[in-house]
Amino acid sequence: MHRKHTRLAACLAILLLPVAGLAQGLEYSYLQFAYVSEDYDDREVDADGVAVSGSALLADRFYATVAVSQVETDKYTNLSSEKGAEERGSLALGLGFRQPLAKNTDLTLEAAFLRGKEKGQGDFTLDETDNGYSASIGVRHLVSQQFELGADISHQDIFADSQTSFGVNALVHLSAHFSAGLGYTLHNDADRWQAGMRINF
Repeated sequence: MHRKHTRLAACLAILLLPVAGLAQGLEYSYLQFAYVSEDYDDREVDADGVAVSGSALLADRFYATVAVSQVETDKYTNLSSEKGAEERGSLALGLGFRQPLAKNTDLTLEAAFLRGKEKGQGDFTLDETDNGYSASIGVRHLVSQQFELGADISHQDIFADSQTSFGVNALVHLSAHFSAGLGYTLHNDADRWQAGMRINF
């Protein structure tokens, strides 16, 4: 636990860097790298890993999205006295639509195809792969040329499980091409923190 929080604190320190430039508006063409930390509600085990995501503006209102993540839980003992850990990977390919609500404020609608994999380590024999989907609605607002806020509601269905999540995020624009970000997502059974860097194109 201490190791995970130390890594997250190091990522958050990026937000304290001096702003070297100005954002010119809400960006929809970017590549993002992040450290991920997850806390599960139903058991005393956490997970951490990495996530890479990107977006590309296709037209004035439409954009494509892609996201890949890989996390691994701490080693733990389950109710059957088996000891091990779990690896969870995901791939999301989607399309988005943006609708300006006001100057520097957009409503976003996204839908994505999901591919997920769960694999056990140690005594755990879990080894499953599944396809699913997700849909979300969100708002992005450029508070100033240096600071952006966002929020979204997302629904996903995969591994015979359907859940709705709520997310918030903040971006500090260090220059026209580089941003540092922090995000929090509340799932049905877990809390997810994410901190990283974004490269705007």
